[in-house]
Amino acid sequence: MADINNNILAMVKAHNKSRDTRSAALECFGRLGLPDSTDEHYRHTDIKALLPIKSIYRGAVEEQAAADEFEVNIVNGRLTSGPVNNKYFSVTEYSLDDAPESFETVAPGVRDGLVALNTALAETCINLHIKSATMMGRPVTLNISATTMPGQLVSPRLLVTTGADSEGKVYVNQSTMTAATVNIVTEVAVSPNSRLEIVTMQNFSADASVVNGMYCSMENDCNLRLTTINMGNKLTRNNTVVSFDEEHSSLMLNGLYITQGRQHTDNYTDIRHLKPNCTSSELYKGVMSGSSTASFAGMVKVQPNAQKTEALQTNRNLLLSDEARIYTKPQLEIYADDVKCSHGATVGQLDPEHLFYMQARGIGAKEARRLLIEAFVGEVADKIGSESIKEKVRENLSGRMNRLTQSE
Repeated sequence: MADINNNILAMVKAHNKSRDTRSAALECFGRLGLPDSTDEHYRHTDIKALLPIKSIYRGAVEEQAAADEFEVNIVNGRLTSGPVNNKYFSVTEYSLDDAPESFETVAPGVRDGLVALNTALAETCINLHIKSATMMGRPVTLNISATTMPGQLVSPRLLVTTGADSEGKVYVNQSTMTAATVNIVTEVAVSPNSRLEIVTMQNFSADASVVNGMYCSMENDCNLRLTTINMGNKLTRNNTVVSFDEEHSSLMLNGLYITQGRQHTDNYTDIRHLKPNCTSSELYKGVMSGSSTASFAGMVKVQPNAQKTEALQTNRNLLLSDEARIYTKPQLEIYADDVKCSHGATVGQLDPEHLFYMQARGIGAKEARRLLIEAFVGEVADKIGSESIKEKVRENLSGRMNRLTQSE
């Protein structure tokens, strides 16, 4: 592992210019390196498998016209459809040293080598800002794609901010066209009395390896909904960290992961209740087939000052083969005495009685399995607040279920 860290560090040094932001991140990465299996949070994911890193991507921006003003294209970490500025939101590309004040205030670069690596290598910071006192009638779509050659590392960096008294919905379509190696970091700063929903659909190439980090801070009287859906690829690590920095806020955090063959997906969530009178609800579901594996590790920590906290954490998993594996570890750490908190996990297979019942009524075996799996995963889609986003997600899931059951 030391050799890998040293090789990456040498490439980062050669890639970087002498900028203050990058220099600080470079120092952090030199100190932290990449996490390995000795780190409790990465015990089931071999980060070295993410890194046949032969080079670091740097390329020219290829201009692409967006379909309309509510669609933004980001290719290899660069804004390609031009800046957007309407009465609801703006999208602007900044150099790292000129990024908005919220940049680097949420993501833990000083203690996470993957975040530090992203900061050292990100070409720019792209800021989606939802303006104060606005209510978006339709969601904005962020198409984030990577077209790099195998072995090239690309490091997109995003910042999502909301103005006070606003309501916004964001559909993030993450994709790769090649066996890319991607390290994405998104910071989310939710302002007082605002409502924000972000749904991330991960349609990566089957051979792609991706680290996706989302780090969120919530001020008072705000509501945040986060949904992440991974459709399966060689290796994905999703880090989701949410901090309640003020009172009277709520979080709904949902996730779905579907793997087959020898794919692996790892979801790590960390919900930090720092202030009183806040609520969080978390549901993650997984469907594993073939000899694929998945991991879920969720932490909910309630600090002594966070009285009147309500927190629910659930992880449910469906294994479609004897070779598929899931490692699940829901966790609660509670240091306050006036709270309502619970957590749990289940692992199971399709119920033979349900399958028999459906086949006895003329439904074929594959169709019966597909319907039962769709019902299982549908709960996550049903929790999406935006109807238009929910429809997109259901279309993606329906196609994925068809491919999954046909391949068995």
